[in-house]
Amino acid sequence: MGRQLAVTVRQDNGVLIAEADLDELTATTTDGTVLLRGTVRRIEVRARDGGIHTRQPISVGESFTAETRDGDVQVRFADAPPQIEATTRDGDVDLALPTPGPYLVRAQSDDGSASVRVPQTTDSARAAATVTATTRDGEISVDTLRSIGR
Repeated sequence: MGRQLAVTVRQDNGVLIAEADLDELTATTTDGTVLLRGTVRRIEVRARDGGIHTRQPISVGESFTAETRDGDVQVRFADAPPQIEATTRDGDVDLALPTPGPYLVRAQSDDGSASVRVPQTTDSARAAATVTATTRDGEISVDTLRSIGR
């Protein structure tokens, strides 16, 4: 049963594909893209030089953390966890969240625009999830999954 399995993956170069039904996934890559797919309770992904992406919406139950130094974070959620953090130093953050929300969204780009098009609240008790999206040099987009297609 994958649901009780915690997996830690470290890779230096190339594409890292994580497609699974797991309890926890911790993935780290030095130079390459991380592709995520499946259902996981908790995800923590770090990429130094590369992006973090999903090809299809993923389901995350508890928390999602994605951090890259030089690359984009583009993630679609079929089910959004209570805590979502997506950070890049040089790149864009593009998140798609399921309806109905509302979400408590903190989006900050030091050198670029931030566009948030999901139902929002400032009350953490009412929020379906707390979303933190940051980039130093890039654009941020937080949208509904329905508006961009599955």
